[in-house]
Amino acid sequence: MLVQLLPEQISRGWQYIKPAIAKSLPPTVVESESRMNAILESLMAGKIQCWLMYDEEGGNPLVVSTTALSTDVGTGDRTLLVYSLSSVTNGSISDKLWADGAFTLKQYARSLGCIDIAGYTNVSRVIALINKIGGTTDIIYGKIPV
Repeated sequence: MLVQLLPEQISRGWQYIKPAIAKSLPPTVVESESRMNAILESLMAGKIQCWLMYDEEGGNPLVVSTTALSTDVGTGDRTLLVYSLSSVTNGSISDKLWADGAFTLKQYARSLGCIDIAGYTNVSRVIALINKIGGTTDIIYGKIPV
C-alpha cells in the first residue's frame, strides 16, 4: 500500500525520511545539508510529495519515495518524476506491492495531467520491475562535470 504523507507527517518523521531521500537523490543533485533543507522546504510547500509504501498489513514502512511534477519547457507536457526511491527494509518487497504502488502513482499522475512517470535508477531490481509493468528503461542519462 502506497500512501502520500501530509506535511505534518513529513515534519514529524523527517529524521527517518531524510536519510532515505539522501541515499537515493537524482543524479542532478549533490547532497549537502543545505540541499536537504531545501528539499524539506519543497516537501513542506507541496512542491515535492513524499510517499511511504507499507507492507500488506499496513504496519511496517518498506519504501520512502518522493515525486515532483516536471513540465517540459518546449511542449508543456507533464511528467511525474520519481525524485527519490529508497528501501527502508532489509526484507524483500513483493512484485505485487511494487505493482500496487505503481498503480497508485499512475492514478496520481493522471490526476495531474501527466503523460508518464519517469525516474533515474541504476538498481537492477527496479529496472526489471519497470519493464515488467510495461515501462521502458532503454534511455541513458549522461552528465559531464563542470
